[in-house]
Amino acid sequence: MVHGSVLITFNPEPPARVSASAGSVGLTIVVQAQSTFETGLDCAFGIFVAADAAGQAQESDDTTVVVPAGTYGPGDTIDSGSITININDTFREAEGFSVGISDFTDSCGGDGGYQVEADFEPRFVAISQGLGDREGLTDRQRRVAGALDNACAALQEIPEDERTPRQNDLVTICDAAAAADEPGAIYDGLAPEEVAAQGRAGLQSMRQQLQNISTRVGELRAGATGFSTGGLAIALHGEQLPVRLIGNALGGGAGDDFLAFSRWGLFVNGSASFGSRERTDNEPGFRSKSFGLTAGIDYRFTPETVAGVALGLTRTDSDLRANAGGVDVDGYSLSLYGTHFLPNAFYVDGIVTIGYNRYDTVRTLFSDPNGQNARASPRGTEYALGLNAGYDHASGPWTASLQAGLDYVRVEIDSYTERPSNPNNPGTGAMLAIDSQSIESKTAEAAVQLTYAASHPWGVMLYTGRWGVEREFSHDSRRINARFVEDPTGSTFALRTDAPDRIYVNIGAGITAQMARGRAAYVFFESVEGISGYSLYHLDLGFRMEF
Repeated sequence: MVHGSVLITFNPEPPARVSASAGSVGLTIVVQAQSTFETGLDCAFGIFVAADAAGQAQESDDTTVVVPAGTYGPGDTIDSGSITININDTFREAEGFSVGISDFTDSCGGDGGYQVEADFEPRFVAISQGLGDREGLTDRQRRVAGALDNACAALQEIPEDERTPRQNDLVTICDAAAAADEPGAIYDGLAPEEVAAQGRAGLQSMRQQLQNISTRVGELRAGATGFSTGGLAIALHGEQLPVRLIGNALGGGAGDDFLAFSRWGLFVNGSASFGSRERTDNEPGFRSKSFGLTAGIDYRFTPETVAGVALGLTRTDSDLRANAGGVDVDGYSLSLYGTHFLPNAFYVDGIVTIGYNRYDTVRTLFSDPNGQNARASPRGTEYALGLNAGYDHASGPWTASLQAGLDYVRVEIDSYTERPSNPNNPGTGAMLAIDSQSIESKTAEAAVQLTYAASHPWGVMLYTGRWGVEREFSHDSRRINARFVEDPTGSTFALRTDAPDRIYVNIGAGITAQMARGRAAYVFFESVEGISGYSLYHLDLGFRMEF
């Protein structure tokens, strides 16, 4: 004897209207108790939904709702599932489609002790020209407009007095965009432009630490021991002179007296980097500056092998152009590193780094006196691996170095939801939920470095020039998925980042003064050339003292 029943239906109802620019519509299926009953079985129901227009039917993948063992009362929502219907050209040409539950399967075969019914009544979803169908919009603006149109179409099905204040605010934004002669600026403000800058800032933070460690590894190859402290280093390079070259410049075995030897070494490196990027169709322009501090300890196991561990702190600030917002990143990292000399003047270096980042992001929605910013503080992790090999050929005071390096960096940013900076100002309904992100960079560099050593009574002056070609092997561009928090349909829209530049050139020159008892002062300037719309300059300034 059946003592209760459940109903499988849509809740909320499918939207009455969607924009022709929308790529899909999300539907929610729920199973609800119609009367009081108790069951001792866990029953799963596979739900199929079909959409039809002009005789062209589309059946969705199935979703599953579950009725666990338990007791339920009338109106209880027991479980829910989601289904996506893709909007194709046939549906657009028909200006709408019918959608409804077409079938379901029952894992219990009707033996759960209650009756199961499904709401098979089809609903009609109209497709109309919407905000995203206006002329003159970029692809980026059109995607934002389509998502906004879908959200507002669903919200307008809810009586105004039943909507939340933030939902009413989002409807007001839709009305303003519909009434605007040129709504592109509104959609630009709603687009999560700062998200692309998050990935670039995260990569910069990790590269900063890799370069700081590379500086220490370069010192170790040059014979640095004891305590080392860097003054100001801007995008550190870290290539130092081999010990044998100093000996050649000083004559005979003078290098043995000139450089001290210790198995243990401590170092502190400071670094800073400055860059500028022009605006593109996919990404906002920005100016960035980054500062890093790295401290560590290493041990010389043999004259040929040194390894160590280091902790790093990095701060990166990126300001978007046209006051569009900004991204600040605070990073912390742990690195293991080492270098090993091989026979015949070859060497190999390695660095492994893991880090943690906090991102403070600001997106400017409206910059008028009643302005509104969207803020968020997502977290993320990052990983890096650096491998370098080289060959040094010394001839008198000259050394020619052939260098090759591989770097792999992966940055992961957690999903997050924005919050309004001014809860009482317009724009609170335009907050976004951003999906998690993964950013990868795989680079290889081949470089030539030439160094000349001039002997003086106080020590050795080293003059260095370097030219390297770097190749990026990571994927073409990234997809950023977002949705309006107040959108009851949960529809997402995707924006693309720019593809990375593939080949660019690093050109640098520097001077190092190497004095007795391991003291050294140096300056190194480097420019990165060949990246479209992007300027990046490195300056390495430092002082080293050993004991």
